[in-house]
Amino acid sequence: MSTAVRTGSHVLPPAVGDFLRNEGGHVIDFTRLTGGEISSTYRLRTTKGFSAVLKTSNAAPADMYLREAAGLAALRGVGALRAPDVYLVGHDHLLLEDLGVSEKTEENWEAYGRALAAQHQTVGPWFGWAEDNYLGTLPQLNTPTADGHEFFARLRILRYLDTPRCAEAFDGDDRRAIEGLAERLPQLVRAHDPVLLHGDLWRENMIAQQRPAAIDPAVHYGWATAELAMVQQCGGVPDVFFAAYREAAGMKDDREWAQELDVLSIREHLSAVAHQGDRDAADRARQISRRFG
Repeated sequence: MSTAVRTGSHVLPPAVGDFLRNEGGHVIDFTRLTGGEISSTYRLRTTKGFSAVLKTSNAAPADMYLREAAGLAALRGVGALRAPDVYLVGHDHLLLEDLGVSEKTEENWEAYGRALAAQHQTVGPWFGWAEDNYLGTLPQLNTPTADGHEFFARLRILRYLDTPRCAEAFDGDDRRAIEGLAERLPQLVRAHDPVLLHGDLWRENMIAQQRPAAIDPAVHYGWATAELAMVQQCGGVPDVFFAAYREAAGMKDDREWAQELDVLSIREHLSAVAHQGDRDAADRARQISRRFG
């Protein structure tokens, strides 16, 4: 019978304890890492030299870690970005290969830009994904859609407006401006192919090593510029990354490209409002919607 395993002041999920007894030996080091909204994340090492990263939560939606594991498999299937192997997954845990830490040199960021451009060469049959997954604590709606403008407007902008924190943050004028921007997307953003996106690519999910890697995906087929808008808005990623991406993807560094990233960044601001009630993000969403809506 599976039982929870205590390591110091921490209790491992029973299935993880069983796995370690059979494969990894006894835990000798259990270090807390930076986690997300729901998960507690740890690096663990055992007497047999086994190292892994454990994400665990009793409050996670029952299918959240299963969806994350499926996203990692999709990234591994392309192979442009390294993604950790999944050792074990359940409703309250995800045990992953330990990829180490980022080595944030200029050369590694250049390599990351080229690797992401290579991943974005994988074109899908439509926008969306075969199933919904999660961005933060909220479901990411991925209903397959033929038109990219409709997909982004409906499932990446308007879907946030009725969440409790957005409903509280935005008045009627704000909402009309955001709806106006969504309606004008075909005039603001060029039509692009649906390509495989990591979906939650901010700096903490980018492991800039000699072989670039990514964790915590929310995969779907979407516009590459939407992914780049998120990287840009979340900050901390140097210009050399974007220059390498543009060169590898054959993109001109023009004003249209810059405008598209500005427009599409509204999704990150709306998500921040929906998750945390972020007032600064609400102000930025208002500015973008009034500028372009």
